[in-house]
Amino acid sequence: MELLCTYSPDDEYGKEGTVPYVAVQIDDMVYCAVEEYKESMTFEGAISIEPLEGKFMFKAKRDYYGDMMYFYGFEVENDGYIDKAGLCLVYPKEYVGSEDEKKLMQTLDEVAKSFNKIKEENALAYLNKEIENKNGLDELILTFEKMCEIPIVEEEEIEILFETGTYLLAGEPMFNFSLVRQYPNEEEEYCQIHLDIMFKPTDEISSFKQTTWNFELEESIFDYIRKTAEYKALKDELIVKIDVYMDET
Repeated sequence: MELLCTYSPDDEYGKEGTVPYVAVQIDDMVYCAVEEYKESMTFEGAISIEPLEGKFMFKAKRDYYGDMMYFYGFEVENDGYIDKAGLCLVYPKEYVGSEDEKKLMQTLDEVAKSFNKIKEENALAYLNKEIENKNGLDELILTFEKMCEIPIVEEEEIEILFETGTYLLAGEPMFNFSLVRQYPNEEEEYCQIHLDIMFKPTDEISSFKQTTWNFELEESIFDYIRKTAEYKALKDELIVKIDVYMDET
């Protein structure tokens, strides 16, 4: 089994290698089930199956190497390829028909509701990983642009903010070239993933200040950014500091 990640904060949902547990899995049994379902709306070995819409294709029960599996099937991008995966609950067969099975299945249903959090962490992790060893403004903008292609919320209307200005950082003025991806959370507010790129202010760039949203433009915001005076003035300048972080509005 190749395990993508175990969704078990504080071990509440179990540990890898023991049952019961909850995990995102991409092993052969899960992969084939999702692939078969795409073609025939069912798969070999399905005990029960229910079609779904949105981030999951279906939820189903099946035998799993002597245990039982209740899982949500979906597709996910992985290094440029589309993988078939499952948000899975694996538990002993002796639980079948019991109150314990019912409670465990309810647990997975609750986990499924917050599954966007995994995608959110993937986007943030991608950005953190991909900016390593990148020291050019153009490379950083391109990395942020690619991160914005990673889905976080179903049917998300991508909102991207480009903001520049000179601000105090630890008591020292810094020119901030900031890219922000904004998306709604479950509390009907917004989360933001930030990439702040900081430069020593000069007489030329200290005069720059703007706040521009992608929905205000008729062209791609990244095409717009590459045409700005800020970009032209800074594309070959030394970057002093890079910050990646997430917050909520």
